[in-house]
Amino acid sequence: MNRVYLHSCSFQTASGTKKMAAQFLNQQNELPYFKAFDGIFTPIKEIHRQLDFHIDHILQQQGWQRRELPQIPILLGSTGYTVTDLEYRLSQNQTLDFDYNLAALGRHLQQRYCSPVFHFATSCTSSAQAVYAAYQMIRSGGCSKAIVIGLEHFNRFTFEHFYAMNLLAQEETYRPFVQPQGMILGEGIACLALSSTAETAFGCEILAAASVTDHHNLTNSNVAVLEQLLKQITGQARITPEDITAVKTHGIGGAFDDDEQTLLRQTLPNSKWLLAKPFLGHTLGASGVLETAWLLENLRSGHFPPLPYQNQAQHLPLAHGTPVSDGLYLNYFLGFGGSNVGWLLHWQH
Repeated sequence: MNRVYLHSCSFQTASGTKKMAAQFLNQQNELPYFKAFDGIFTPIKEIHRQLDFHIDHILQQQGWQRRELPQIPILLGSTGYTVTDLEYRLSQNQTLDFDYNLAALGRHLQQRYCSPVFHFATSCTSSAQAVYAAYQMIRSGGCSKAIVIGLEHFNRFTFEHFYAMNLLAQEETYRPFVQPQGMILGEGIACLALSSTAETAFGCEILAAASVTDHHNLTNSNVAVLEQLLKQITGQARITPEDITAVKTHGIGGAFDDDEQTLLRQTLPNSKWLLAKPFLGHTLGASGVLETAWLLENLRSGHFPPLPYQNQAQHLPLAHGTPVSDGLYLNYFLGFGGSNVGWLLHWQH
């Protein structure tokens, strides 16, 4: 089996929240949203431009040649697909296309780069499952390099669906684990490079990865299934839970936050916690790649940023506001429909 390393990343995320209008039952409500891109809706040509920019940036960072791309798979995960383009066309009174799925974006990538393209649509774990699939492909020798993309743009269909389910926060301060009062959604794009070859500047190896299906509830996570996922990952890596330095939590600000904290205290007693969503928002299908890129950038910077409300989180064993140390970093991602996935990173500067 090959070893798998996580290398460079390229991403664009929101720098903070802004108000977006949700409409339900003839009523309008202004809700916070992590808006990363200009305009309300993003047309297809702009989505293509963003994909091309970040892929080209990855190639430059890695020194990979475009002629290699037919042998480098591109794995794309999203929940929004190209729905934002449909809503843009409606707003501009333009004719509608009939193809609003990930295959429409995949065709663009295939035509531009001649790469094999794989699509993932597993709710909030879409791009996380893409990372997991890339890990398996490289580890088994199916390829030696892979590019993984997470993509999410604002669209009213998703925004108002979550609003109708009473899952969204009303206040702009996003405090998962501290004061969970609902999610704040967000948008962004991120691109990761993985390969079977280590870099000399730093080392970030994926030691183990696992995926577990939760069949208990379509829209809420089950703590026993998360525990099973963590056991599978630590078992594959042949470590004990006490060895894990820090864990990038799920931490969405919802009803599962308390169960997640209890499990972490019980099963990972020595680990510090990292919360990504207060900085990025809950970017749904893009979360896997965006939060991994965020973590990788923090590891490379040598310091974890303090939470915006760190003075209110004294009771949490946070890694925020502390220097980065070499060690084992656990990542996991949970999603609607029972799709749960995670992996263990070994960081050594």
